Amino acid sequence: MKIKQAAALLGSMCLSGAACESPPNAPDDLETLVGYLFLHANDEDPAALAEGLENLHAWFADDAQLQKAREGFLIENLPPEAVTGLDDRVRSPDGLEGIVVATKSPYCPKALAGLLTWEDFGQLLSNFEIYERTFTSDPTCFGPRECLAVRADSHTKSAWAGVVGMESRYTIEYRWVETAAGWIMLQRFWLKDPVHGDQFDVKMNANYYLGVVMADGGRASQPVSPAFRNAANGMVGRAGKDIDLAQEALAGAGALRIHANWFNVDPGVIPLSEEAIRSTLVSNQINDATRHDDWLDGHPDMVRCPSEGPDDEVVSP
Repeated sequence: MKIKQAAALLGSMCLSGAACESPPNAPDDLETLVGYLFLHANDEDPAALAEGLENLHAWFADDAQLQKAREGFLIENLPPEAVTGLDDRVRSPDGLEGIVVATKSPYCPKALAGLLTWEDFGQLLSNFEIYERTFTSDPTCFGPRECLAVRADSHTKSAWAGVVGMESRYTIEYRWVETAAGWIMLQRFWLKDPVHGDQFDVKMNANYYLGVVMADGGRASQPVSPAFRNAANGMVGRAGKDIDLAQEALAGAGALRIHANWFNVDPGVIPLSEEAIRSTLVSNQINDATRHDDWLDGHPDMVRCPSEGPDDEVVSP
């Protein structure tokens, strides 16, 4: 049975030869920027963080660069100082590798911020056996930006890559930052302790994530590349119609989301290639973002996107 399950896992992660190709390396400035933002995400003084976000906004103002980032890039280790001060654990970035990918939502940052900090967020996650998230303060103020930061701890159990059960605990931080490019939201989380899978000797040694959500105007729609189509297909088989909707979102106003995910995974006895893991992570980020938009499509009462003044508008770099 385990041999069959391992074969199914490999099949699900490698839908085609192209789907298991490793994403290209990120441009040095993008790779450096996301690591810098993870490092400074909880600075008491937001000046350095705001400057980094303005640089990120300027990088993604280039339509061609955005189009490439939608297909996903590889990124290398986080700066050592980015992980050593997170908590009381002894941490090192050694062995980390990761991906960064951009997605576009038709919804404003406030709507996405409200959804991401919604106390019943687990309703979106039918693939989780356990999803518990405890906030240290009332999170309902965060979406409308009545407060600028909230923090939570999570306890989850789900099937990594759809097969290997993992029970994990994370620390999660959310923050709004005012910049010359408008208000920008950040989400940062990290795995508290290494996690052993329930089979195949799979182990998640470390995981760090940074999400950035910024207002974004309409973009010129460009032809979908094979790499983006493969990434968008992911493990759940997104239909061509879904990819067309992603192109429509790019052409309209909404929010640009940048997802950076660093990981250290030991696949155990499963012969998973690094390319398969990286490709799957890119696909999962795209599918998660689509799932959020789908939820807001079906729950318009959760969407609050009025323009309240210049601070909610996109400022051209």
